[in-house]
Amino acid sequence: LTDCLACSGCVTSAESVLVERQSTAALLRDLEVHRGGSLIVVTLSPQTRVALAIRYRMEVQETAERVTGFLKGKLGAHRVFDSAFGRSLSLLESYREYRERATAAGTLPILTSICPGWVCYVEKTQHTLVPHLSRVRSPLQMMGALCKHGYLSGNLQQKIYHVAVMPCHDKKLEASRPDFAVTDSQQEVDCVITTGELMQIMDAEGGLLQAERMPLDGELSLLDEAGQVLGHAGSGSGGYVAFVAARTARDLGL
Repeated sequence: LTDCLACSGCVTSAESVLVERQSTAALLRDLEVHRGGSLIVVTLSPQTRVALAIRYRMEVQETAERVTGFLKGKLGAHRVFDSAFGRSLSLLESYREYRERATAAGTLPILTSICPGWVCYVEKTQHTLVPHLSRVRSPLQMMGALCKHGYLSGNLQQKIYHVAVMPCHDKKLEASRPDFAVTDSQQEVDCVITTGELMQIMDAEGGLLQAERMPLDGELSLLDEAGQVLGHAGSGSGGYVAFVAARTARDLGL
């Protein structure tokens, strides 16, 4: 698996093991094991919310609430968060990283990407570019750190099982990297399923329309006082360059 470029061109034996470990079947088995003894946390990507809204012809806010109701009512989740919170932290840390490198004659330019496939490609084939890679975690792994090392782990003395719903299969590869291991047998994100896999689970349980509307949990989500989901400070594609440029201009009084 360490040689995989995540190009989706083949499925090796190592990838097969990964797919089996990060699959809906494994998720449902794990939930049965952890139900009652662990805090089950789900991180939803904004892309997932939008895709589900289109699929089920709902407003994005209603979709977020019904998905939360489904995850808590059908799958036994205790907390459901929006990864836009992690994105906001990634944006802030990217700005800090840029300022540190720019003022200390660090390696520039900085190449930022939250696509695990692209990062793997650079690491395996473009060695001269590796020093230019941003050291900032992706939103997915920001949420993983907050759940396993940060806010939740510090405030709730309970074992945490962390699931993430992401738009791309490559996020399974990212979550399995040794960089993000808590112990030899535990990752910061225990299981990643795609939006399509969540749809399959929903359809098998009667669909999303039957789920009760419940608000996302506010500890690690971007919500207003009425529980409405807010966007992060970046653009639709992430907005790292735009965010860093805007913050730099503000600091310079431009």
